[in-house]
Order: sequence, then structure tokens, then C-alpha cells
Amino acid sequence: MALLVSAGIGASCAARAPSPPEAVSPLEPKPADPELYLDPFLKPYVAELEAETPKESLDRIAQWDTDELYRLHHGYGTWIRNKWLWGDRDPVLVGFLRKHGYEEPDSMSGVLIMALWADLNAHLTPAEQARRERVRATVAKKMKLFRRLEDECGIVLRGWADAFARCYAQHGLPSANPVGRDPFYKLLIGKSGTVDQIVFFDGASPAVQECLRPLLMNFGSTPIPFDEPDHVTLYITSSPNCRAAERDSL
Repeated sequence: MALLVSAGIGASCAARAPSPPEAVSPLEPKPADPELYLDPFLKPYVAELEAETPKESLDRIAQWDTDELYRLHHGYGTWIRNKWLWGDRDPVLVGFLRKHGYEEPDSMSGVLIMALWADLNAHLTPAEQARRERVRATVAKKMKLFRRLEDECGIVLRGWADAFARCYAQHGLPSANPVGRDPFYKLLIGKSGTVDQIVFFDGASPAVQECLRPLLMNFGSTPIPFDEPDHVTLYITSSPNCRAAERDSL
């Protein structure tokens, strides 16, 4: 069974075979092809995905807008590629997709994900469709908020880089990792848009924490306009790039 997890949506099945290098984009830069996604040839593959993917994960995928399906490229997409695509493991499927202009496993897995999404949304009642559109609108607003917070986090990291370096020179490194230079482990941004809590790395001395704290407290954003989440947790992926942990639960 494909177990989808909150960190992107991932698949434990992906560990069954080594993962080859992945392209940046899950979908070929081609126009959407609804007829291809609903092609009867793909139905058995879509049925297998639906059988092996937990219902709660299918529900999440179904309620996303197609613009968000790129989030499945790593993990779930890797599992699909390992299952059918790498090394022409299913030559009939690979041949079918190549005939339609998709040459690489990365873009082929994007077609299968789109086909899954199309099938999950193919038989909705008007009431179900309206409810799903409301959910998508809320998800889109939250994603916009999370991206804005991530951008603002990056601005703080770039703008205060020299000041962070001075703290490290005076008081030691911000973590027990001798090559670590990230000034925090995570920032919790409250409803007001300001920092509620700074979580430092293990190994950061009290002195370096006190040096960094006023710099990080300069982070400020517009208020969070949703009942949930209560706060947004920002962490650094690779400085100065930040990520909101809550985006992975949408």
C-alpha cells in the first residue's frame, strides 16, 4: 500500500528500489490534455493507484487544485516511477506515454497523477463539486499566506546575514553541527504575524541565542486570517530558503 505522509506526500513504497535523479518539474511543459488523463488505457493504472493509496490521502489529492499536484512529484511520484516507469518496467505503459509525447519518467508520472486526480473528480454531484471548490479556495488562500511568510523569512535571513555572522564570531556557532550556520531551528509565527517562539538548535549557547533573538524578532508579517492553524512554523531548507511546515498538511 502506498503510504502517503505529511512531508510533501511521500510513499514508503518508494524505498523498495533506489531512486534515480529526479527532474525539477513533475509535469512536462505541455498544455493540459484532459482527453489523455481520461483515456481508457490508463484506467487500470488509476484503479491500482486508488487501491494502494489510503483513502485519506486520496481525499486530500482530490480536493487540491491541479496547480498543487506538483507537491506529489517527490515521494508519491517517485513510488510511481519506481513501480512502472524507470527502466521501462512497464513497457506498454511507457510506450503509450511516449506516443503521446512524454519522454521522461518524471513527466510520465505527472500524467498518471493528473489521471488519478481527474478520476477522483469525475463523478461529483453538484453539491460535492461546490463543497470541493470551497475547500480548494481555502487551500489556495492558505498556500498564498505560507508562500508569503516563506518569502519574508528569506528576506530576514538575507538582510541580517552579516549580523548573524557577527553573533557567531563573538559567541560561537548556532548549533552543535560544526558546519551549521542557520540561526534557528524553527520560528513559530502567531496570529498577529509576529514571532511567538524561536526554537534554536541543540548546541546553541545562551550567549549566541541572546545575540540572535532580537534580530529574529524583527520578523513581522500581516496577521494570519484563518481559524487554523494557530501558528505557522517556519524552518530553513537551505539558507536563505524557508518553508512553512503547515503547507504539507493541506
